[in-house]
Amino acid sequence: MLSHGIIVLSNDKRKIAKFIENGTVYKAINNKSKNVIRYQIDCSAMSCSVQRCDNALEIVDENNLYFIELKGMDIKKAAAQILSTISHFVSDLTNTKLFGRIICSRVPRPDLRSTQIVSLERKLAASGGNLIKASQILEETI
Repeated sequence: MLSHGIIVLSNDKRKIAKFIENGTVYKAINNKSKNVIRYQIDCSAMSCSVQRCDNALEIVDENNLYFIELKGMDIKKAAAQILSTISHFVSDLTNTKLFGRIICSRVPRPDLRSTQIVSLERKLAASGGNLIKASQILEETI
């Protein structure tokens, strides 16, 4: 699905696909042994000066793509980074269900409905996906 400049970290049927950064963790529990690809999106994929999310997880057989941003506390910036990444790869994402996952070291309260978050939620919903925000760790069954 994703191409040009993306680093493939793994392409297998592992039981737990995870990303860890700065004390935040995203875990995808893969009980049905689906083929999953873990990606790192780096400067060779998008210019270092362009906002981009750090990681993506593809569930190959389902044509699902999760954009994962592990952050300190800035949820608005994380949402903008995911939106920018989706826009950059838009030609690779035809007929793909898109999901956003933001895991922060701390989620600020109250949960702000910023323009960036609302825009991201709409973009993901249009593809059939959704946005989930969590504090420190997000674990979900895929």
